[in-house]
Amino acid sequence: MAVQVLFQKKPILDFCEYIGYCHFSHLKTLEIAGIENVIVIQNKIDLVTREEALENFKEIQEFLSTTPYKDSTVIPISAQYSANVSVLLEEILKVT
Repeated sequence: MAVQVLFQKKPILDFCEYIGYCHFSHLKTLEIAGIENVIVIQNKIDLVTREEALENFKEIQEFLSTTPYKDSTVIPISAQYSANVSVLLEEILKVT
């Protein structure tokens, strides 16, 4: 199992381009290592508006749809405010 953390951008740039540059290689490394269970964390959602976070969430799902991790769970969190941290912990327990 692996956890891939994606940081919320403010303002949101072309996230697919951003993620393609930084995170595609991380996902490829996980694939080569044979890691099948990946939880994707959309971190720092407290830095943007709800609408921006939702748009970014959709962009993450769109990007993942082109990878072997298309069915991975994406969890938006704000660790600073403990938003969805319990959801993340529950998801980790499911796959371990």
